[in-house]
Amino acid sequence: MSRFFQRSDSESDSDSESSSSDSGAAQQQKRVNRFAASSSEDEVEVKRVVKSAKDKTWEQLDKSFNDIKNHINMNDWSAILNDFENMIKFIEKSTNVIKKEGVPPGLVKALYLIETSLNLDESSKKKMNSKNVKAHQTLKQKLKKTLPAYEAQVKVYRDNPDLLKSANKDSDDSESDLSDDSDLSESESDDDSDGPKKAAPKKPAAGAAKKAAAKNGWFKSGGAAASDSSSEDDSEDDSDDYSDDSDDSDSSDDSDVGEEVDKSKRWMKKTDTKTDKKVATTTKRKNDDQKAKLKQEKAASSPAAAAPAETAGQKQLSRAEVHQKLKDILNQRGKKGTNANIQIDLLEGLLVHVKEDEDTFSILYNVVNALFDLAPTIQVSMASPAWKRAASNIKLIISLLEKNKQFVLISEQDEPNRVPGNVYIRGNLLSLFERLDEELNKSLQHLTFPSAEYTERLADESILLEIGAAVQTYLEQGNQNDKAARAAIRRLEHIYHLGIDQESTIKKLSAFIYQHGDMRLNARTILLNIYFNAIHNRFHEARDMMLMSHLQDNPTLMDIQAQILFNRAMVQVGLCAFRNGYIAEAQNCLAEFSGLRKELLAQGLSAYTKFHEKEPLREIEEKQRVLPGHMHIPFDVIETVNLISGMLIAVPQSASRPFDSKLKICKFYQRHMDHLDKQVFIPPPDTFKDIIYASSKALATGDYQTTIKLLSTLKLWTVIQDGEKVLERLKRIVQEVSLKTFLYTYSVYYDTMRLDELAERFSLPKNHVHSVVSKMMANHDISASWEHSTETITFHRSEQTKLQHLALNYSESLINFVEQNERIYDIKFGSFRNKKFDEINTNAGAAQTSSGPSGATSHHHNNNHHHNNNHHQRKQQNRKK
Repeated sequence: MSRFFQRSDSESDSDSESSSSDSGAAQQQKRVNRFAASSSEDEVEVKRVVKSAKDKTWEQLDKSFNDIKNHINMNDWSAILNDFENMIKFIEKSTNVIKKEGVPPGLVKALYLIETSLNLDESSKKKMNSKNVKAHQTLKQKLKKTLPAYEAQVKVYRDNPDLLKSANKDSDDSESDLSDDSDLSESESDDDSDGPKKAAPKKPAAGAAKKAAAKNGWFKSGGAAASDSSSEDDSEDDSDDYSDDSDDSDSSDDSDVGEEVDKSKRWMKKTDTKTDKKVATTTKRKNDDQKAKLKQEKAASSPAAAAPAETAGQKQLSRAEVHQKLKDILNQRGKKGTNANIQIDLLEGLLVHVKEDEDTFSILYNVVNALFDLAPTIQVSMASPAWKRAASNIKLIISLLEKNKQFVLISEQDEPNRVPGNVYIRGNLLSLFERLDEELNKSLQHLTFPSAEYTERLADESILLEIGAAVQTYLEQGNQNDKAARAAIRRLEHIYHLGIDQESTIKKLSAFIYQHGDMRLNARTILLNIYFNAIHNRFHEARDMMLMSHLQDNPTLMDIQAQILFNRAMVQVGLCAFRNGYIAEAQNCLAEFSGLRKELLAQGLSAYTKFHEKEPLREIEEKQRVLPGHMHIPFDVIETVNLISGMLIAVPQSASRPFDSKLKICKFYQRHMDHLDKQVFIPPPDTFKDIIYASSKALATGDYQTTIKLLSTLKLWTVIQDGEKVLERLKRIVQEVSLKTFLYTYSVYYDTMRLDELAERFSLPKNHVHSVVSKMMANHDISASWEHSTETITFHRSEQTKLQHLALNYSESLINFVEQNERIYDIKFGSFRNKKFDEINTNAGAAQTSSGPSGATSHHHNNNHHHNNNHHQRKQQNRKK
């Protein structure tokens, strides 16, 4: 019989009596207790841990370091910038703790990690979006401001980079230990929450405490028994929960509420978020390992990788096998999925098995081409290590050619006349040098000037020039002078903007190009020499070369690169003329290059308005033509020189013809002056344009001292060469221009002027003032004559006054108005009406007598002729007036 029925009759009677009275209350209490049990699950006891300020600060910075490390792995620079800013804010709040306890290690590690991660190659930068690029640049600037305060601590990691790796490893181990401990503690807490459990009968290996608990049927997992039990015991205990639950289900309905709570907890599914994360991380690592393994198997199965293990092994390959493997590798070049780095490694591995110089040359030549394949597009440049590897291999190729004089290079298409004793090799040494030059230029284009990285990259130019000299020498020895001239022009383009110490090399290269180059190379060489003479203040030599070459006659017929070089040469000639005091020549040379015309000098892209769409192909071509930053001519210098030259020309001309508003020779200067004249309020001069505007106003009144004082504040004199000498020369020119302006403006109000007073007023020698005034008289700029006995200037007052000028303009306007009205009247009434009336009279005269109508007709013609004569006389009288 079931145990539920093994009770006495009295008990059953009492149960029946009590059940009838308390059934409703018991059911209600059970319902309440169920909800109470479910709500008590959320109430977890948390043990409070008291931490010091140092521990809190250190833990927070370690957390920031881990966040930054994770975001760097994800290449999320916006998140890295946010983490960095939050870390700096936290450091500012924790200043007192850091002063007391020292610099936190987490901060130093984070700074060093960011510093090393900021150095990205150009390919990585191209892949980033605009938001990441902006965050990368902002973080770079903020890190520069933050690093100096922790330079000593970061230097330790710079000297020993392995410290960061070991620190990362320790932190990962500690995190894994902590996660294991947390998992263990969570499992224990789960066991505690499950309440008492029955011990499994099949556990003889358990401890004594667990045996004692087994006798009683209960034990606590949080005690010593739980600590001694193994993980297998825990798993088996969990598996036995179902049997325990089945036994508990046989208990009576009047069991304790706590037991019901334990039952509900026992049947609920427990989840561990940390365990889930751990499993997800492990799964992801397994997937990544499988993908990498598949890639390696795919690469190993390709024909290019079939060279393989034997190359790296002990077996020595024969020459035929080397040729076959080289052919297999080259067949994979350019195909989809081919890795250039793998090809480079395979080709370099073949060098171990090569004994002949001919085979060594072939392999090295293909290694250089494979290195160039690392930058397959025109918008991606080679990394500096790859470029240096290519340069060193080209040097080895040149040394092989110099060592083996019997080697003759031929192109792929050529079929030479075979000469016994010569070894003919397919290759083009000039193309390797030109490609190396182009890759260096692309790399400099993509870098920011000025910067330490740009300076370091520019230092590789000496390697390029050394290779260029060797290539030119080899080509000259092989009687390939046309190709040698191309190598010479490449070398010349790298040194024409340098100092005077390169003059002998420039002359030598120029003479060789003039002798063996074509017309295009000769024109470029002339322009390069003009540029070189101009930057060294040889104005007359540069001007004569430009005029004698007639390149300025039709520059638009040149190719675009030659046009850019022509523009650069013209700008430098204009700057040279300004430095030597030739203001008019400087203005003529620089007039077309002011404003935002960067594309004319290959220093930027074309400016598009909102009405014009950008042309992608044109933009790509302009980006290719942009010169490296160290070769740019500052646009501020060009515009400043243009404005100063325009001021010194336009101010005296405006004073000589004050009423002629159409006289605008210096358009860029006049446009700037008109723009500022329209301003209601003109602030004190700050920029170079405002300074020149204020100087113009002072010069127009003859105040040369204020003009010189304002011009002396320009930054131009610290940028151009021999700035102090140029400023002293400009002061003398300003004094002369001020003298001319004064005579133009105030000669109307004077009858005579003394020579010594003018010389004293403008701080000029008497003979110099005499020569200036005499030139003005000879050119009929002023109506005056000399009185040599008294050294005075006598003015004849032949200049028009403003009233006379306005009256003449008014009379000319009236004449034009009258002529226009008469022309309109003749079109509407006069000419057409008279012609029609003549036709009518002629037709009527045929029917009537000849005397009457003919007399009327002749009378009409006489009146018309009289009208025209009167009109002509009236026009003549108006012109005389």
